[in-house]
Amino acid sequence: MASIETVWAGVVTPPRGHRVQRWQYAPHQYQLARGEELGRFNMGSTVIVLFGSDQVTWRTDLHAKQPVRMGQALGRLRCG
Repeated sequence: MASIETVWAGVVTPPRGHRVQRWQYAPHQYQLARGEELGRFNMGSTVIVLFGSDQVTWRTDLHAKQPVRMGQALGRLRCG
């Protein structure tokens, strides 16, 4: 079943057909190390990658709509 999951609260989307719920977490209740996973989309096809401008050198052999696998390198971080 498709869902959204956080590392601290588990699945946070309701099962199909149920009402939408709301969660509130206290500020700074959860601490994550830099680059640590905070959650995931359990939908089988969603990838969201966020970096600041000019911080990554992307692989040139990857193309739109090309399948990627969890853990597959998409590029390299630029240092300095």
